[in-house]
Amino acid sequence: MDETKQYKIILVGDTSVGKTSILHRLVFNKFSEEYRSTVGADFLSKTIYQNNIITQLQLWDTAGQEKFWCLTEVFWRTADAVILVYDISCEKSFQNLEFWYKQFKSKSVNEDGTEKSLPILVLGNKSDCQTRAVKQEDVEQWCKEKNIKLHFEVSAKFSNQIKESVTKLTEYITEGEKELEKYSHYDVYGEEEQYSSGLLKSGKKSVKLHSETNRSEDCSSFRCCK
Repeated sequence: MDETKQYKIILVGDTSVGKTSILHRLVFNKFSEEYRSTVGADFLSKTIYQNNIITQLQLWDTAGQEKFWCLTEVFWRTADAVILVYDISCEKSFQNLEFWYKQFKSKSVNEDGTEKSLPILVLGNKSDCQTRAVKQEDVEQWCKEKNIKLHFEVSAKFSNQIKESVTKLTEYITEGEKELEKYSHYDVYGEEEQYSSGLLKSGKKSVKLHSETNRSEDCSSFRCCK
């Protein structure tokens, strides 16, 4: 019998970068030129079959504005991964990834108050655009500084790399779970251990990929240029 996994994944990023379009392409294999801003948060479901594993994804689409922060620490506590989205034709949307990164990190805490480290996928949408404003090497450097392993340039319009990138994220989550199971016999109160896989650090009831200083900023004007 096939193994079944369930994961909750949250998409964040500026307004109009194409978060909803990415989800609609992934779930329905459809794309619409009509733009409608997401209000609050909503989710879609997608099932992926791979390597005898049935993975059921709950994909949360969030608004790229202040209303997004109605999502509380309790909401983030049940999240399994985050997808950060920017628009390769809009430099501001890439610059604002720093804001979104720090905001979700400040919300991602365990019940005991320790940091909850979530696997991260960075997606540069609109790779089909003729005008490019964001250099790929700049994004790769930013990801390296944050120890983010997954970065894809995608096109929701033409379905380029959408399924492949999300499938890779689910594999990454599963690998992290296997690492936790492998080292579950370690004393959680013991000295922190770092493993060569680069997937995790374990110790003191938390699993950490990296730790950053959290800082709140005003996001009321965050709307990506077109």
